[in-house]
Amino acid sequence: MNTYTINFDVITKIGDEQFYQLCRYNPELNLERNQEEEIIILSPTGGETRKKCSI
Repeated sequence: MNTYTINFDVITKIGDEQFYQLCRYNPELNLERNQEEEIIILSPTGGETRKKCSI
């Protein structure tokens, strides 16, 4: 699984409400935020994982 991490500190701080809105406006992306407040973009599940999740 590929992941991409984005740190927005050089531009702005992303608060809880902004992160929530980002997730709402991008439902096709699997987004998480870590303790350092970096946004992590996860690749979609597929193959065996998708089969397990759909059961």
